[in-house]
Amino acid sequence: MQAEKDIKVERQSDDAVRSLDLNIPGRSARDRDLKNPYNGNDLFVPVNALAESKAREWIKSDDAQMRANGIAVLANFKSDENIAALKTLLTDPEGQWQTQNGQEIREYHIRAAALAALKEWGVEATAVVRQTIPQKNP
Repeated sequence: MQAEKDIKVERQSDDAVRSLDLNIPGRSARDRDLKNPYNGNDLFVPVNALAESKAREWIKSDDAQMRANGIAVLANFKSDENIAALKTLLTDPEGQWQTQNGQEIREYHIRAAALAALKEWGVEATAVVRQTIPQKNP
């Protein structure tokens, strides 16, 4: 791992460090460490090579929020390696079910975020990000 002093930090025009606001997954070790009894914990991370490296690990996590955080970071670093990494999430199984107008709808937020990042980079990709299943009448 690089020594902290060797890590380059991107700065904005006002000399502020460019960072991202990530959500720490609830019930995770880091969340317990912060002991915030409110809505959850956010973590501001600088947009740098160390965050990019960590994000490549996060997208392989069993935790959907960690995968989402990984996408948020990687979306700032277009490269062949990151394109390939984000493409692995286009079939992510995590989805949320809801019922609307007698139909069950499943939305795949991880897939949608990965697809959005790829499209932003001009990469041709497709993914099922929403499925509608008609409910059977009794």
